Amino acid sequence: MAGFLGRLIERIGAREVVDPAVRTAFDQAMEIEGRITLIRPDPETGSMLFHKVGMESLDESSFLVLAQDELPLQPGDVFEVAVLGRAGRQCGMVEFLGSERVPSGGRIPMTGHRFAYPPSMDHNERRRAHRVSVGFDLAPLARIFDGRTSGPVEAAIMDLSIGGMQLKCDAHPDRFASGQSIDLDVQLPDPVGRLLVPARVASVRHDESGQDRIGVSFVQAVEGMAQLVRLIEVRRASRRRGDRGESRIGGGATHGSG
Repeated sequence: MAGFLGRLIERIGAREVVDPAVRTAFDQAMEIEGRITLIRPDPETGSMLFHKVGMESLDESSFLVLAQDELPLQPGDVFEVAVLGRAGRQCGMVEFLGSERVPSGGRIPMTGHRFAYPPSMDHNERRRAHRVSVGFDLAPLARIFDGRTSGPVEAAIMDLSIGGMQLKCDAHPDRFASGQSIDLDVQLPDPVGRLLVPARVASVRHDESGQDRIGVSFVQAVEGMAQLVRLIEVRRASRRRGDRGESRIGGGATHGSG
């Protein structure tokens, strides 16, 4: 499963097409104030780190930012980005491509950081982190350990973010509550893989199907999670573009046969 995802991303990554809605969001942000926020988890505490940066320029496939504070970056690093435009706050996942010199008007040039556009964006006014839905073809499972002698609870992973995940499981009245400390045993595609990670219950709700939906936050940063979220996002965006293309082809064939 992980190998399939990796091969698919390698195939489509070089041909990734920027969604016009994504480019519009960045164009609007540039017009309004040219400032965006890069977000990533602190490796030690798991809490989110926020970096305010200014957009220097946009092109067809990437954007360039200037940061007041030094950003320790390596090509391939992935961040969540929050963009404020006329449509409100939108979030997605961006990949760092590299640094370059930017003329400053003086003798010493500034350092610019170039990022690939997110594959897609969603409106995110309240959530702490951008979420990506997990498809049925991946269907990863988790086991929730809460220290009870009755053993772990089996759950399906519904979505992922750099800071946590949403789980769905059979109802367990009074077993889980907001703020509760748990451990998660999960098997995810590369670059995360199998892990046992401490987490905290953020929310619990009983849905219409009679099951529990449990939102959990990681207590510490999970290595590779940001990269995995972006890979799944790229895959999902590519599938949407393919569906739209098939719809246009089908519509054209119908029109021609009439």
